[in-house]
Amino acid sequence: MDALSLDWSGERVWINPPFSNIIGFHRKAVQEALHHNVFSVLLNRMDANAAWCTNFAHRYGVMQFPTPRVKYINPGNIPVSSKNKSEAPDFSSVITVYNPPLVQCQWEMQEISRRIAKGLPFADLCKTPKERYGK
Repeated sequence: MDALSLDWSGERVWINPPFSNIIGFHRKAVQEALHHNVFSVLLNRMDANAAWCTNFAHRYGVMQFPTPRVKYINPGNIPVSSKNKSEAPDFSSVITVYNPPLVQCQWEMQEISRRIAKGLPFADLCKTPKERYGK
């Protein structure tokens, strides 16, 4: 099953994305929060310099760093990246929450900043959701 191609509308989503495509899941979480009001929580390995972190988590999410370190377990009940099965892995983890109102607010603040920098109008972004969408 490809979770990135599924519709997450109306769902609360918990994701431990594969290390090979962390950015795809963070991108999808932001898009779903903005367009479909989806609340999602992602757990993955922390890397402050990675594109998923700088482009999505720092801008739109709320990040928490669990302690002690999270023990990742493979389907065969084998700890990941651990020399000793009783130890936690040798990397830190991060939990990122994408809450639709927060994501929308962060997007709007960035859009206002972008428009100001380019000398473009931005008053439409300062309206309440009711004024803007009639809801």
